[in-house]
Amino acid sequence: MAERAGRVFTATHRLRPETKQMYTEEIKVQIRTFLGRVLRNHELQDTADIFALGLVNSLFAMQLVQFVEHEFGMTVEDEDLDVDNFNTVNAIAQLIERKASLQLF
Repeated sequence: MAERAGRVFTATHRLRPETKQMYTEEIKVQIRTFLGRVLRNHELQDTADIFALGLVNSLFAMQLVQFVEHEFGMTVEDEDLDVDNFNTVNAIAQLIERKASLQLF
């Protein structure tokens, strides 16, 4: 899956905005699916802060980092380990898109 995801993300910088939005939504679907397995019975909005809501703990934060690295084929660096990068579906998706665009250069 990470290989597939890597191909998707390396092409996003050349895509039209509406096509890039489709890839962004695909990223969010993968994140929601992962979170849904852990946060059973919670309808999570893309802007909901999973830490502020008390839905996750620091151990899960590490699992979330591992998910991003494995699923999207990237390394989360020390400077990326900021709660603001992982507290919402939108923030995680933005981190992934930023990291993917950096891998192009």
